[in-house]
Amino acid sequence: MGRTIGSLGAIVGLGLLLAACSGSSKTSGKDPVPHVCVAGARSCDGLVVKVCSDDGSELITEKTCLSSQTCADGTCAETACVPNTKHCKDGSVWKCDSTGGGSTLSQTCAKSQFCREEDDSATCSDRACKPGEKLCDGDTATTCEADGSGPKSTGVDCTATKQTCYEGACQDTACTPGMKVCQDGDVYLCAKNGSDTALLADCQTGTVCDGEKLACTSKVCEVGSSGCDGTKAVKCNAYGSGWDPSAIDCAATSQVCVAGECKKTTCTPNSTFCNDGNVYQCDQQGVSSTISQYCPSNYSHCTSYTSGNYAYCESNECGPGQVALCYGNEVRACNPDGSAADTGTDCGADKYCEGGTCQTRICEPGTNFCKDGDIYNCDWNGTYAYLAVDCPSDTTCDADAYACVPLPCSPGDTVCLGNKVGKCDTTGQALVLPVTEDCTATNSICGPDNKCVKSVVETLGLAEDATTIYSNNLIGDVVKVSSPRKLTEMQAYLVLPSARELRWVVFEETGNYTYTAKQDWIVSNQSGTGFFSSGAISYTLKAGKTYLFGVAVAGGNTSIAYYDTAPFGLTTSFGTVLGNVSSSYSPIMNVSPDYNFVFQMKLTTAP
Repeated sequence: MGRTIGSLGAIVGLGLLLAACSGSSKTSGKDPVPHVCVAGARSCDGLVVKVCSDDGSELITEKTCLSSQTCADGTCAETACVPNTKHCKDGSVWKCDSTGGGSTLSQTCAKSQFCREEDDSATCSDRACKPGEKLCDGDTATTCEADGSGPKSTGVDCTATKQTCYEGACQDTACTPGMKVCQDGDVYLCAKNGSDTALLADCQTGTVCDGEKLACTSKVCEVGSSGCDGTKAVKCNAYGSGWDPSAIDCAATSQVCVAGECKKTTCTPNSTFCNDGNVYQCDQQGVSSTISQYCPSNYSHCTSYTSGNYAYCESNECGPGQVALCYGNEVRACNPDGSAADTGTDCGADKYCEGGTCQTRICEPGTNFCKDGDIYNCDWNGTYAYLAVDCPSDTTCDADAYACVPLPCSPGDTVCLGNKVGKCDTTGQALVLPVTEDCTATNSICGPDNKCVKSVVETLGLAEDATTIYSNNLIGDVVKVSSPRKLTEMQAYLVLPSARELRWVVFEETGNYTYTAKQDWIVSNQSGTGFFSSGAISYTLKAGKTYLFGVAVAGGNTSIAYYDTAPFGLTTSFGTVLGNVSSSYSPIMNVSPDYNFVFQMKLTTAP
C-alpha cells in the first residue's frame, strides 16, 4: 500500500512538473501569472473557508463556518472546547487542541479521585469540591457537601426563572452556548451555561476581533471615526476592522470627501491665489485656504501668472498718489494697486521717459561726442552727458576719432592753415582775419616756412628708434587733412637686408576706424638702408578726410623700420598727424591708430 501511495505521489508530482513546463512553454514571452497559493489548497480566514484557484493566482471564498464552529485547516468543525485549556470528561482530565475542535486525554484520575474544574483548568483531586463552596449541579445552584464529596442534593432550580446556573448562582443568559463573540477587541467563546465567556483568541497589537469573521483581523480604523474611501464618505464599523458599507459618494453632488464629510470646493487644490491683496494657499482638497504671504501695500501688491494657479507678491511700480510712471520708454498710468497699466504712450526715438513724462534727449544714447574741445560720453538714455576725457590745453577733441589731437596752430604764431598764411587766433583752430596770403589764389600750396610754393616735402617723425617688421606686415602714419592737396610721392625709412617687394598703399577712413585702400601699387627689387620711394603718384587728398599712408614689405623674413616716440611733430602744412598703424595687410582694415609714435616717412604734396 505504501508503495502504491508513493507511486501515485510520484505520478502526481510528475504530472504537476509536466503541467508547469507546458504552461511555461505556452506563456513564453508573456508576463507570468503571479502565484499566491498552491492550486486546490484550502485555508481559513477567520470563519471563512478559502480555496486556491486552479492557476494559483488567488484565494476564492468557498463557504463561511457557523459561529458555533471553528475553521481549522480549511474545514469547518464544531467548537468542542476552549483551545489549549483543560476540562473534565468521564472523570478524567482532557486537553483541548489549538483550534477548539477536539480534545485528548491528558490525565486519568484514580478511582478514589475526582476531576475538578477551576479557572479554565482541570486537575485530579481527592475531593470533588471545596466544603461549603458555591457551585452548580447542572442548572441547580447549590453548595459543596461538608466532606467535599460533591454538590448537595438540594438547591435552586435556575430554569424556573429562565436563567442558568453560573458559579453557584442563577444568572441571566449572556450569550448562546458554544458561539463565538467579540469582546474587548478579542475573540471569546460562550460557555455551555450561556452566562460566561472564555478567551478564545487574544488579538495582538494592530489587530481586532471582526464581528463577521469572528476572528482576529487587521485593524483598519478607530471605532466610530469617519474617513474617506476615494470620493466616498465612510464610517468605521463597530469593531474597527473596516468601513461601514453604507457610504455617501460626494462626487454625486460635485463635492469632495474630507475627513469623512462631503464638502464643496472653493479653490484649485494646492494653488496660490490673490485675496484681499495678499497671497493665499489652497489646501490639497480645494475646500479651504490660508494666507501664505502678506503683500505690504506701501511697496508691493499681489499678482498671478496668466496661466493661473500661482500668485506672488510683486514690487509696486508706482507709489501712492502717483498718476503716471515710465515703463521702458512708455508713459503709463499707475493703477491703484501700485502696478502699471498694460498699455501706454511711447515717447519715440528722439525722446525719453522720465518721471512719468516724455523728455527731449540731449545726446545720442551710448555715444561719445566733442563739446568745448573735450570728449563727452552720453548715457544709455540720452538724458545725461558726462566728461569722459579732459583734453589738455594744447589739444582739442577730434570729432571723427573722438580723441584729443593737437591744436592746428599755437595762438599768436604765423602759420599755414587751410592753405592760407596768417596769424593763429586765440582758439588755436583758425587764422585771424584778414589772412596774410591765400596760396590757393596763386595755384600753390602753403609750405613749412609759411610761404606759398608749388611743391613741398614734409617729414613725419624722426629716426629715434627701430622696430622689426615681418613679411606682409603694413606700417604707416595716419593724417587728418585740413587743406586739399595732391599727393605726388611717399617715402619710408627702412632697412632691407636683401631684395624686397614694397606695396605702397593710400587708405581713406570710410567708417569708424575702418580704412579702405584707394591707391595700391608695387615697387620690386628694393634693398639697402634709407628712404625708399613709392615713385611718382597722383592722388587727391580732400579736406576733412583722414588718410593712412602705408607700405607693406614682402619677401624675406624680417625688415626694419624707424619711428619717433611722443612727443613728435604733429602738424603738417596740410593737416594733423594722429599716430601710426602696424598690422597685417588687407585692402580693408579695421584698426585704431596708436597715438604713442609715428613711423619716419616723407610725403610730397602739390596744389
